[in-house]
Amino acid sequence: MPHDSDPSDTLPLGTASSASSQSRSADTYQTALEKDFPRILVAVQAMWGYPELNIYFRKLTLDSRGDRGGFPKEVWEEIFALLYLHQAIVPEPLF
Repeated sequence: MPHDSDPSDTLPLGTASSASSQSRSADTYQTALEKDFPRILVAVQAMWGYPELNIYFRKLTLDSRGDRGGFPKEVWEEIFALLYLHQAIVPEPLF
């Protein structure tokens, strides 16, 4: 018998939906990406499981303008981990 799963079960890094994220207490752990770049995390959650996320990861990781300073180490590690996990779900050459 099929199991009805909660959509938040499929979100990367165990993140919760935005509604439940807003109800968390201040002492709840936040990832560096969630804390410092919440718009990126929202975009990743929205595109998770779709090929468009691979395009988004390319834009995040390649500097096409030549003036980007890059991400802090912790944020870069989280982006790379998400990229790697997403490639297992939707394999596609990134570069």
